[in-house]
Amino acid sequence: MIKKLRIRFVIIMMTLIGLILTGLLVSLITSSRQHMMNDSYRALDELYAEGYTNDGLQIDDNEKSYSEDRFIDDQSKVFSFFTRTSETTELVEITDPSSRVTEEMVYELLISTNNKSENKGILTDYGLIYKKYDNNITGFIDYSHEESFMQRQVRSYFLILGSSLIVFFVASLYLSYIAVKPVERAWKQQQQFIMDASHELKTPLTVIRANTSFLSSNPEEKKQKWVENINSEVKHMQTLIEDLLMLTKLDFSVEQIPFEKVSMSDLAFESTMSFETVFYDAGKELSMDIDSDIYLKGSYSHLKRLNIILLDNAMKYSDKKTITTFSLKKSPSKVILTVNNFGRLIPKEEIDSIFDRFYMVDKSRTRKENSYGLGLTIASEIVKMHEGKITVTSDEENGTTFTVSLNTYDH
Repeated sequence: MIKKLRIRFVIIMMTLIGLILTGLLVSLITSSRQHMMNDSYRALDELYAEGYTNDGLQIDDNEKSYSEDRFIDDQSKVFSFFTRTSETTELVEITDPSSRVTEEMVYELLISTNNKSENKGILTDYGLIYKKYDNNITGFIDYSHEESFMQRQVRSYFLILGSSLIVFFVASLYLSYIAVKPVERAWKQQQQFIMDASHELKTPLTVIRANTSFLSSNPEEKKQKWVENINSEVKHMQTLIEDLLMLTKLDFSVEQIPFEKVSMSDLAFESTMSFETVFYDAGKELSMDIDSDIYLKGSYSHLKRLNIILLDNAMKYSDKKTITTFSLKKSPSKVILTVNNFGRLIPKEEIDSIFDRFYMVDKSRTRKENSYGLGLTIASEIVKMHEGKITVTSDEENGTTFTVSLNTYDH
């Protein structure tokens, strides 16, 4: 649990930091790009105001904008030209100081700008910025230097972003240990309390049960009723304590539980055979569909407890004269265990809570069925311990089905 909490802390921190840094970089890139485009538009406006002569855009050393200063290098002119068309969009005039533009290229550019609803923008394929003026005049100015600079800038920004994320990841990892430390301490104290309390209560309960058993073997009619009540209460308390102890062990020392090769087929046969009489005595039927030679790598005692919990749950909550089916099948990489019974259904809104601790669909049956809402929680924790998955479906047509998926033993 603590490890998962640390991982969640790091994920949340990195997500927030990543979003903030990405937002800042996107804003910076967008702002820089817009600033350079505005410089180009201003340059076209100045040329247009001067009558777009064939002298080109002269760069004065004292009046260079920040973008021009970066991209002009040793050039004394920025490549630019204007076109003027007739009312029928026929080309009338071109100004091109460097003769870099052919008439064919101009027609292509004019077609591209005419297809755009905006009066200004970028022609990416040509590396030019355009702006439309009155009298069917359109100005074009080279934007390839700025575009190249932006590409280099974007690469630099992403490099900075990657480096920053690595630094923040290490910092988040360190902070996760500090932030989770109080929670870890409280969690361990809680687990230790439950373990200590369970052990302290288990011994006197064992003594009480032994004494009541002795009294039962020498009954007096008047005392027998009280002895039976004591025995019943002891069983209830012992069941609760054992379940709490089991949950604590699963939470606290899952990494210390040794795994071995387990014949799930034999275990399933053993578990179902022990429940056949129980089902029969309750006026119910238990059906088995178990494949042979199915093996798992896991804890024998915990897997046995898993089978018992699911069978016991089906027996308690199935109706009389119904059939409960226990199935164990093997797919290429998974072992699928299902227990299906017909009885009281689990409401859809309660499906997600069925594996929560102390959760009971029918609260009134707790004492009667010697149940405290911990069995399915233990089953879920056992499945997680074996890196599997447990799900439940419940409807009137198919009844209630618990499905457990576990990894097969490959060696």
